[in-house]
Amino acid sequence: MSSKSIYRVSNHIRICEACQKEFEGHFNSKMCGECKSLGYEKCSKCREYVTHTFNHEKSGTYGACLKCMVAATHEIYSHHNTYEWIECMVCGFRSGDVSAHIKIHNMTAKEYKEKYNKGVKPQKAIDRFKGENNPGYRHGGKLSPFSKKYIKYSNILESEVEDRIKRTKANVIKTREDNNSITTRLEYYTSRGYSEEDAKIALKKRQSSFTLEKCIEKYGEVGGVARWKERQRKWQETLRSKPQEEIEEINKRKSHKMTYENLYNHSLDDDGYFYVIKLDDNVTKIGITTKDSIYDRYGYSTIEKVDVVVFREMDDINHAFMVEQVLKRFYSNKIKKCDYGKFGWTEIIHDTNIKDILKSLSILLEDKNSVNKLFEYYLDK
Repeated sequence: MSSKSIYRVSNHIRICEACQKEFEGHFNSKMCGECKSLGYEKCSKCREYVTHTFNHEKSGTYGACLKCMVAATHEIYSHHNTYEWIECMVCGFRSGDVSAHIKIHNMTAKEYKEKYNKGVKPQKAIDRFKGENNPGYRHGGKLSPFSKKYIKYSNILESEVEDRIKRTKANVIKTREDNNSITTRLEYYTSRGYSEEDAKIALKKRQSSFTLEKCIEKYGEVGGVARWKERQRKWQETLRSKPQEEIEEINKRKSHKMTYENLYNHSLDDDGYFYVIKLDDNVTKIGITTKDSIYDRYGYSTIEKVDVVVFREMDDINHAFMVEQVLKRFYSNKIKKCDYGKFGWTEIIHDTNIKDILKSLSILLEDKNSVNKLFEYYLDK
């Protein structure tokens, strides 16, 4: 027998700190074997046992659970402009780039973008490679397979180049069709699990890629308004530089749907909004729009000095039109057309307290059937 003493430590009945069940183990053991195998660890912040913990150098949350990590990043980025960071659509984690983070949700950047219609980088990171910061800035078509100047076409006959470009375009279109990856179509969202109503909302957000509201959210009140106005100015300059025939065609395409004929016949299915604007004491403007923001309808500079009392979503633009027409009949002797500042030549209701208009409006909004009957009654007159 060896001269060294042999110590045997008997097992003890312990309570697992993770699952709170009894187990037999060493007197220093804190978890049962099952919880250890599942990877339970104690969060360094809330001290609760979780299956996954994460490290985060910036906040010092080493070994923290996801809940504590998210809370820490909210604290960090609450002092930053939203232009500089992005929030994970799954858990709310904030970062200057969530491409690595979303892996804990078992998602690739492509899957994430397809599901949430949102990228993994904030606008600041995107802007770093825009314009002259882009490595391919002003490449003159040398880096585009849709350009005759593409570097890979340099040793090919011009006639063959045109065929290549046509085939490339056709392949891209076919691939997008086959994969249903055209984000400006309703089917893109319904095929990814959205209800038809949610799909319409997502599509509207996709189409509203450059709104005043988004600019303010990204760049702040002053910077956002400035960027939006500059974009509008450039767009107007571009439009004015086009031939008159093209301008007329553009305007025709923009306005052909929302005509009085289509509205009277209830033949539109666009979203509709009804608004009431107090322009001055006892001077009110009512109207309808398919835009989901009054700022998109008139512009920030026009709206900032007036009081938008009502901006309400209706069943559709036809419903909004009926309410507008009936309300105008109520106050027909008070309506006049005039040049009203930034609103230009427009209809206003004058010498009428806005409270009376709102009371009339509330009656119309209570019962759509009554609005239909009133509308048909006035239509026949």
